[in-house]
Amino acid sequence: MLNLYFKQIWLITLFLTIFSFEQYRAQIICPNMTWSSNGITIAGSSLGLSSNASAYLNMPQDVFVDQNGTLYVLDSGNLRVQRFFPNSTIGTTIINGTSGYKLNQFYTMDGISVDLSGNIYILDRGNERVTKWIPGASNGIVVAGGNDIGDRSNQLYLPYGFFIDPITLFIWIADTYNSRIVRWESPSTSIIVCGSNGTRSDQFYLPFGLFVDTINSNTIYVADTFNHRIQMWLQGASNGTTVAGQTGVCGSGLNQLCFPSSVIKDNNGNIYITDHTNCRIMQWKIGSTSGTMIAGSFSYGTSRNQLYYPSSVKFDPDGALIVADTHNNRVQKFVGSCTKTNVTSSTSKTGTSASTTSTSSATTSVATSTTDRTTSIITSSTSTITTTTTVTTSTTSTTSTSATTTTTTTSMSITISTNSTILTTTTITTSTSNSSSPTSSTSMSTSTTSTTTSIITSTTSTAMTVTTSISLTSSTTSTSTSTSSSSSSTPTTGLATTTCLPVCLYWDCWINVTATINPNTITSTTTDSSYDTQLLSLRNSIKDLQDKNYRLKLCLGLGLGFGILIAGPAAVSTFIYFSRRRARVHTVFVDISKVPDK
Repeated sequence: MLNLYFKQIWLITLFLTIFSFEQYRAQIICPNMTWSSNGITIAGSSLGLSSNASAYLNMPQDVFVDQNGTLYVLDSGNLRVQRFFPNSTIGTTIINGTSGYKLNQFYTMDGISVDLSGNIYILDRGNERVTKWIPGASNGIVVAGGNDIGDRSNQLYLPYGFFIDPITLFIWIADTYNSRIVRWESPSTSIIVCGSNGTRSDQFYLPFGLFVDTINSNTIYVADTFNHRIQMWLQGASNGTTVAGQTGVCGSGLNQLCFPSSVIKDNNGNIYITDHTNCRIMQWKIGSTSGTMIAGSFSYGTSRNQLYYPSSVKFDPDGALIVADTHNNRVQKFVGSCTKTNVTSSTSKTGTSASTTSTSSATTSVATSTTDRTTSIITSSTSTITTTTTVTTSTTSTTSTSATTTTTTTSMSITISTNSTILTTTTITTSTSNSSSPTSSTSMSTSTTSTTTSIITSTTSTAMTVTTSISLTSSTTSTSTSTSSSSSSTPTTGLATTTCLPVCLYWDCWINVTATINPNTITSTTTDSSYDTQLLSLRNSIKDLQDKNYRLKLCLGLGLGFGILIAGPAAVSTFIYFSRRRARVHTVFVDISKVPDK
């Protein structure tokens, strides 16, 4: 019974841990996200000045942003950790070290991470170790390394980068001068995962940074710094694959890197690289031969669109880029936004009718009626689909004192199945009626075209669900009587705007909410004031949903936990009570059996 009780407590602890992790990793980068070219200084001096004052930094090497948007800065030149709450540029010192090898000292500060409990992990390259700092502690605890320089399994050699698994708390380290990746599952020793010194696909040359995709079977992405490339290692593989840069080539082209120092990955298959010497941040689609510069420029400086030898890049919960602009002594934020999707449809129709009368035979001749229908649909989102339909109907009738009626119906259905489905149905009806008499000649032609186009696009993937529905209707009527012609053209244009926002409302989910804003306004700019107002309102609504969802799951988890904690002792007490009663009854019966019969 007691074993069952303790097992229940363990399950509750595991549940709460997983719940916290789901909140921790509930971050999405919109598939069509773009970032401002000008950064905002959120920590340090925008002019690049250094100081040990609370509003200044000195050579920050790394940053960490938690799920609440709190910024932790590794202020390496001042040997301290500064914490900045959202919308505040004044830092609070939460770890203040001095130079040395003791547990309250650092030789260098090269990497920082924070776990779900608020414990801070600091990579100290000069002391070859990682120390863990419990909130409020005055000393760190060695959790990796600390056994002098070396290449044994319990040693490190000037490591520059690390990654903390948020669930297992395993520590993955870029053991730079041993040119290898190691995983520490306990403070005493490590497991060599991959690498040796060289330029082959199974080697590294002084790697500075790494990222572990824990959701995708622990696939590793390594900033192989002195090989000027990013290597991807699948779990259990004996070789890596170059996914960015060119081996041994330091360059500034969009297909090149020069001493990359860090790498991270989003949920859309993109990696983000701190291209250190080129003073820029690169976005690179896995499988592409070149990348896109999304922050920085081709020269260093202190301007808002410049960086000066940056060391690392991270995301905040809204998808903004947070860059440790090391030699500018500041942290820059590049705000991200989702681009709009425009959908345009137009319909046109031209009809011509002519009549000729011959007096010699008193006949009526109706010439031709031609209807052309062209529909062009252009959708710009993640794909472009163009559909063109042309229908031509020609009817000629010659009668004498008679009537002829001709009806033509054309229907076409196109279905495309890839990631989207488009269904288009067009119906054209043409009616012609002629009548004549021996004494008079009269001709009338009426052409009516009614077109309804309905487009439904649905795209579904494991990381995103977006649904857009657009309905366009156009009707055109053309009438001509006795050698007259008339044509009309009615274009219909609609603009739909889709806005992707980061939301997580369910377990293990990434959902993009799609909003339609200003459907009657033909514009594609993202700076419209009404658009910003509606976008802000939508963001606030989604934030409320997130908060309610968080509180609901937290209440359910805590309620379940407290319920078991209360029911467990009650069950144990009941069990002990009845056990003792049973023992007493048994004792009474034994005593009665021992009484001699009279």
